Amino acid sequence: MTLRLWILPFALWTPVLAAYPQSQISPPLRSFEMSLVTGHLDYGTYFTGPGGVRFSNEDGLGYGGQLSVRVWRRLSVVGTVLHGSSNWRFEEVPLVGSVTLNGASLWFFDAGPRVTIPLGSGVPVELIAQATVGAIHYAIDNPLFVGETPNLAFGGGAGLAIHLGRRARVQALVKDYIASFRSVEDAALLGVEGQRANTIAILLGVGVGL
Repeated sequence: MTLRLWILPFALWTPVLAAYPQSQISPPLRSFEMSLVTGHLDYGTYFTGPGGVRFSNEDGLGYGGQLSVRVWRRLSVVGTVLHGSSNWRFEEVPLVGSVTLNGASLWFFDAGPRVTIPLGSGVPVELIAQATVGAIHYAIDNPLFVGETPNLAFGGGAGLAIHLGRRARVQALVKDYIASFRSVEDAALLGVEGQRANTIAILLGVGVGL
């Protein structure tokens, strides 16, 4: 499953690349780029339920922004902020079966180096690879649980960027956030414990160079 997610951005842009004029000249590099991003967040299992109760986070949509600052020809420093929400789902609960709780909010903050590799002088397309460090802020506000916790996170990403004109470009990126979670206050009192988990983000963005 994870391998297919990493390959997805390349598959999405294959028809575009085939139709793009090969004589198109790549636009000049920009010192700054601001982007809006949105996509699907495949949340990992951040917590374990009490006793024999199974626990999971429901996947959902995320949105946010990204700022890239070029420090050398193909090397940039990129920072991203993403926001998403999720529901908690407990399964195999005695006498009940399954219970779904809403009210979970997540913020992803990360920054680090990004390398772009052009596919050719006549093709306005670049490969993207980046490694980041940051935090995931997890909060829940529900009649049963209330609390929040910050968690250190490491990330890596890969994808494609296609220039549209001299300033704009679109990108498809798959990111993997890795974090060891600490349980929120009220949940910890009931036996819900945090654990290390991966969160896969499949993101599409539109950026403007300055």
